[in-house]
Amino acid sequence: MKNLLILLGLAFSCILFSTPCPTELERTSVIQNDYRESTITNLAQLYNNNFRKGTCYSGNGTDSLFSTGFFKGLWASGFDPSGNLKVAASGYGIGRNTDFSCGPLIEDKTESEERCAYFTRAWKITRMEVLKLIEEFAAGDLLLMDIPNDILEWPAIGNPHISTFKLEEDLAPFFDHNEDGIYNPLDGDYPIVLTESPDFIPHQFRFYVINDADGVHFESLGDALQMEFQVMDFVVKADSSFESEKAIFTRLKCIYKGKEDLRKFKMGIWEDNHIGCGLLNYVGCSPDLNSTYIYNTNGANTMCDDLMQVPDNLSVVKSMIFTDHSLKGFSYIIRPNEVVPSLPTPNVLSYYNYMSGIFPDGTPLTYGGTGVNLGSVDSTLFAFPDFPNDANGWSMQTANFPISDKRTISTFLDTILVPGASTSIDLIDYILIDSVSTGLDVFNIYKENKRKVDKIR
Repeated sequence: MKNLLILLGLAFSCILFSTPCPTELERTSVIQNDYRESTITNLAQLYNNNFRKGTCYSGNGTDSLFSTGFFKGLWASGFDPSGNLKVAASGYGIGRNTDFSCGPLIEDKTESEERCAYFTRAWKITRMEVLKLIEEFAAGDLLLMDIPNDILEWPAIGNPHISTFKLEEDLAPFFDHNEDGIYNPLDGDYPIVLTESPDFIPHQFRFYVINDADGVHFESLGDALQMEFQVMDFVVKADSSFESEKAIFTRLKCIYKGKEDLRKFKMGIWEDNHIGCGLLNYVGCSPDLNSTYIYNTNGANTMCDDLMQVPDNLSVVKSMIFTDHSLKGFSYIIRPNEVVPSLPTPNVLSYYNYMSGIFPDGTPLTYGGTGVNLGSVDSTLFAFPDFPNDANGWSMQTANFPISDKRTISTFLDTILVPGASTSIDLIDYILIDSVSTGLDVFNIYKENKRKVDKIR
């Protein structure tokens, strides 16, 4: 009996403390055009420019114009039929503090080591590489040795050039030249970004896969959702007058592989964002335009720390746009030990509450001021929903919000997930740069410029 208990204890320890596939990349992955770059060093985040400090270029892809963003990641949470809360959340991903593992969520773990080595990466493809492959195949000159490694090992179903295991999952999209349902670049197949627009080949694109069920949730300390996330980022390169070149596009495919319904399920994007001096940035949202944004206090460009400020002759708004889902909520987080509102340290329920218009201590988000108005019953899901140049609206600008280091959470899903449910979300990280507007008047052209980047294909 004693030996049996020891064996059971060892087995439990292996399950509880087994090492999932790491999400930290050996090499930084960057996609870039003449204005924007998207950097990831850890697949648990959608964007992490902390060490590069992020940048917006002047239009030549080399000279930095001003600093942008630090981190962006996923938050998702819902309840099983018994009322148990499930959570997966991105944070700063320092050390083991992550809720995610790399690779798709599968039941058969017999090839886990080989799959782990294969999926701890982000595949980066360029337009020039794809066009060269198409040209060489058409001319009958395509040789195996001439195919770039990320095209050759693209994580698409049936790829015969993956030597360590057989990939049977339907993951990365591709143009199937011979329509055999199997990816093989020697047959004229090649990676694509959007299945509905196979002829659209952006300047650069990147693909990776993560899940939240292969390891302990050290970030949120919550129970796993049993979800897989397939991420496709891309940038375009066009005439400098095109607003789309100042954007990073993301298609996020989410697949629920649990056995029970997930009820009151919410998903959002968490951001530690800035333009120039982050302490002097304000944030807000436009529910009508399904977008959230960050701007400089008073529309003024101010230097702080070692971050590069926005040039004085420019007015800038950095925004996130949801093109195929409506904005369901927008809230903010203040770094602990800072000014109003004084919020307790987040707990596992706080991830869900933030996406529900509730602060961690149970205080509801209410209209006006800082959004923390004790005794108010005027609750809302949207903090600061009016443009800051609207003197009669509610914004951080009109509320004279205190200087502080802010994070935001933008909710875009509020639904019930049934086993096998799959949904795709299209996001645009867009920077409006204007040399004509003065200060906050840049918001007078925000709606029109946003429309220009909503559809780029």
